Amino acid sequence: MGIEMGDNTTDTKGVFVKTVTGGYPAEKAGIKSGDIITELNGKKVETQYELFAQILRQNVGDSLSVKVYRQGSYLTFNVELVERPAPTSQ
Repeated sequence: MGIEMGDNTTDTKGVFVKTVTGGYPAEKAGIKSGDIITELNGKKVETQYELFAQILRQNVGDSLSVKVYRQGSYLTFNVELVERPAPTSQ
């Protein structure tokens, strides 16, 4: 998906998006740092583990509905999963 998760210290239940990796599906969909992911494909997610488990149930090429809380509003984005690039060796 292309996000780094961080500790959610807000009153909104969900997964805090610490950073978004440029060029990855989350950025292309419009997800931003500071967003809180509250649902994935209509299923509530409250922890990083719940989000990760939901993503693992999907396949490369699947389009996911991601609901986020941002500055007082809920927004929904469609994120297409891509294969994670292999690390480059140096």
